[in-house]
Amino acid sequence: LYFDQFNELINSGDYAGAAKCAVTAPNGALRTLETIQMLKSLPPAPGKQKPILQYFSALLASGKLNAVESVELVKAVLAQGKKNLVENWLRDGQIECSEELGEIIQTVDPQLALKVFMKSNKPDRIVQGMAEAGQFNEIVAYVRKNNLQTDFIPILTKILQTGDKEKAVEFGKLLCNRDSGSPLANLNAVFDTFIKFNCVQEATTVMILALEKNKSEDAQLQTMLFEVTLSYAPKIAEGIFQLNMFTYYAKQKIAKLCVQVDLLYY
Repeated sequence: LYFDQFNELINSGDYAGAAKCAVTAPNGALRTLETIQMLKSLPPAPGKQKPILQYFSALLASGKLNAVESVELVKAVLAQGKKNLVENWLRDGQIECSEELGEIIQTVDPQLALKVFMKSNKPDRIVQGMAEAGQFNEIVAYVRKNNLQTDFIPILTKILQTGDKEKAVEFGKLLCNRDSGSPLANLNAVFDTFIKFNCVQEATTVMILALEKNKSEDAQLQTMLFEVTLSYAPKIAEGIFQLNMFTYYAKQKIAKLCVQVDLLYY
């Protein structure tokens, strides 16, 4: 019955009536993506709002939008640069938070997107959102509080892809910190990720902090640090030698590399 009534109203040009019919149909039967797409395709009547705007206005007046409606409405208003409307709807609980909605908002405002991820209870996206918003200390507290097993390397990769090396170093230091026990990420993986982006100086900064206690179990990492720096930035390697911090690296192997780059072996 409601489907027939909706179609009759559309065919007669009563778009306001059709919008109201769709909103009030029992069990949200007409509150679908198909309805939204149909209304978006209709031209406005002379002197009237676009049918899709009438529909969204009726939805907002009636209460909370569902996930599909929220995504479509937010897309539309962000395209018009009206982020303040999204902030108001989120504050008033008028839109349904979802991962998809958070992803859309994230392109405009990472902090606002983080609120959406939190409301939608998506732990991995919450952690990623915190990282992109620079809330690194909050990440540690959140991960430990919720006992999460999070793969941080894709997050570090995404930060490096943005070109924000300073933020990447800050995040890398957090991942490699061992003051409270095991690091949040595998040290080899963190180092390799920086190197993939040709960030030798940044990788060195992170790893020097991670290896500063000069432990025998870090011999392989110490060796790798010297291998990479001697291959790509001998001056950096020379600076590390001068710090006289590490003693467990493969000395014969590193000595040969020093000779190849005409660097005095320390």
